[in-house]
Amino acid sequence: MFPKCFNCSNNLSLSWYLGAFMLTKHRCVKCSQLHEFTNLRRFFNGLVFVGILFITPFLESYIQTRFLLGISLLFIILSIIPGQHRLSSNEDVGVK
Repeated sequence: MFPKCFNCSNNLSLSWYLGAFMLTKHRCVKCSQLHEFTNLRRFFNGLVFVGILFITPFLESYIQTRFLLGISLLFIILSIIPGQHRLSSNEDVGVK
C-alpha cells in the first residue's frame, strides 16, 4: 500500500507521495536513490482537480465536512495506484 523504493524496498515518505508537487523529487533515506513522479501522477491529480472544480458549485451546502472528506478519500485512493513514481535518471536535485 505504501510507496516503496524500487532499489531497496524501503518505504518512501508518505508526505512526499501524497502532498508534493509534480517536480519535487525524493531521495530514499536507505539507498540514496532519487525518485520522481510520472505522467500518470499528473493525470490523477488533474482528475481530482477537475472533479473539485465541477462539483463544487452543486454542493455548496455540503462543502464543509462531507465534501472535503470525500475528496480527501478520493485523493488517497487515487494515490495508492502503482506506477506513479519512478527512479530518476538524473541524480541532480536541482538545488543551487
